[in-house]
Amino acid sequence: LLWAPVHEMTVDDPPTGKIHFKSLAGVTKTFPIDAFAAGQ
Repeated sequence: LLWAPVHEMTVDDPPTGKIHFKSLAGVTKTFPIDAFAAGQ
């Protein structure tokens, strides 16, 4: 598994519950925002 450094992070407005990460190479990954929520 190879991870490139993150160049850009965006959260949709209006909120869709997704966060997008983009590398300098143009590779984009999208995850649900809940994956980054603090544990209870």
